[in-house]
Amino acid sequence: MTRKVALQLRNSEPWQELAKTAAESGFRYAAMAFGDERPLLDADWKSHVEEIGEIFAKNGLTCVQTHAPYYSLLVSAEKRTEEMETALLRSMEATKLLGAELCAVHPRSVIIPGLPRENAVDRKRSLEENLKAFSPLAEAGEKYGVLLGIENLMRYPFDHPWFYSWIAEDHAELIDRLQSDAVCAVWDFGHANLVDTDHARRISLLGNRIRGTHVHNNSGREDEHFPPFLPEPNGYYVRRTVDWHRVLDALRDTGYDGYLTLETVFPLDYPIAPFLRYLYDSVCTLEDILQKKI
Repeated sequence: MTRKVALQLRNSEPWQELAKTAAESGFRYAAMAFGDERPLLDADWKSHVEEIGEIFAKNGLTCVQTHAPYYSLLVSAEKRTEEMETALLRSMEATKLLGAELCAVHPRSVIIPGLPRENAVDRKRSLEENLKAFSPLAEAGEKYGVLLGIENLMRYPFDHPWFYSWIAEDHAELIDRLQSDAVCAVWDFGHANLVDTDHARRISLLGNRIRGTHVHNNSGREDEHFPPFLPEPNGYYVRRTVDWHRVLDALRDTGYDGYLTLETVFPLDYPIAPFLRYLYDSVCTLEDILQKKI
């Protein structure tokens, strides 16, 4: 049985080597994150995308998901650049060229300077700005036959504004107001872990809007993108970690049948093969939980 688990690579990292090692570790599915908009702005950007597809295919990997470039979360949503907007549109076409199903995107927040962080994001204006920004991407999704997957963002326990879409009702409203079959939710487990422990309720509220995932863990303090099963190192304070059984039970109840896509950081200064094998085994354990095998 081919596991419906995927590993996200980033075009800013040695993704060619990582793709080969990921395949050797057991992965058959992969995702590509365009973390930097510049490759999608080059005149030959399609050649870069084709190279990704060729390397994936050479290693027996199928691309199932992409991640669009994104603005800094601390840049207010009404501020846009022509370059980034071009890159975002091209990421939808790149998703089609790679044969992937879904392109994950970050919603943005209208930030009001000088207010306490719990009140620093104008939720109504954030909705309006995201509707304007995502409407062309939804149309591109309809054109290319791919999904625009809007992520839930985080509410950090310390510092930073409480970013738009950490509230599940806001997340759902944005998706519904776009009125497109090409728009869905990508559920980011690590982002949700930064909010509170009522993670499963928010998954249940979004229901079958969820068509993709970002799987990672953190200490409950920062968006650290740790592997799913987080050991507590000596002296490292962990507020909480993801309760995988509870949240995957909730995800199963939505009828989810998509991929579990790892979005972790890689320790590139160390031998990578054992780490990727550990990641593969870990996400397979999560799939077994999701399928109620354990």
